[in-house]
Amino acid sequence: MHGRCRDLSDPNYGGRGITVCERWSDFETFVADMGPRPSPTHSIDRADVNGPYSPANCQWATPAEQNMNKRNTLVLNFAGRELPLVQWSRIMDVSPALVAERKAAGWDDTKALTEHPGPAPGVKGPPIAHASRRQHADEWAHELGMSRTGLRGRIAAGWPLERALSQPLGFENQPAARVRTGMTPDTPLTFDGRTQAAAGWVEELREPLRMTYAALRGRLELGWSVERALSTVVREHRPRKAKAVRQVPPEFVGPRRPRGRPRKS
Repeated sequence: MHGRCRDLSDPNYGGRGITVCERWSDFETFVADMGPRPSPTHSIDRADVNGPYSPANCQWATPAEQNMNKRNTLVLNFAGRELPLVQWSRIMDVSPALVAERKAAGWDDTKALTEHPGPAPGVKGPPIAHASRRQHADEWAHELGMSRTGLRGRIAAGWPLERALSQPLGFENQPAARVRTGMTPDTPLTFDGRTQAAAGWVEELREPLRMTYAALRGRLELGWSVERALSTVVREHRPRKAKAVRQVPPEFVGPRRPRGRPRKS
């Protein structure tokens, strides 16, 4: 934390004016303010990503929670508050995919969060711009051979708009194709404002996320973003239990029958 903020060549921290409060120069004071680390996956997160490391601006957060608080996260301003889309969708009880669709169509934040979710009969809804074209969601869906609900489902599942509007129907049910990335342990990867070799990320995340080099390379070959690949816990693979063979007591075992058809006398 101190090293990144003192490094003026770091464009994500010291280079853009992120500082650590003087109070946290003492580690014991820092622990008294923040409390113990809740789990190995938690790390320090700033509520205001442009603000300093200080008691009023910091909290413990998981990688998933921090992903919602990055500078590239869609942030909406409503009722005098700025919050990420995911948080607003929970507060307003509205689909994040619908809000994202509205923002892509140029709606303002207030209208995107408060407008009735269903368009009136015969109304197509706002047009969506993609690949130098503007057309309505149902027209994009018809072009892909799918329903508008299916298109929204893709967006809700986290598909980028470009992929959601270009992949033909049926792609969801096909196994993801692996693409050779050419990644080696020395390949530099940038995540959370830091860049280091793939092997370094594996070592750092081995305990909190059960990360392995094979898991990281496999995720990237499946098309995962670096951010997702380095923030998702690796599932623990447990060997399947062998089925127990039922033992039949000898007294219930009858005489063995001869194989083949009986010979005619």
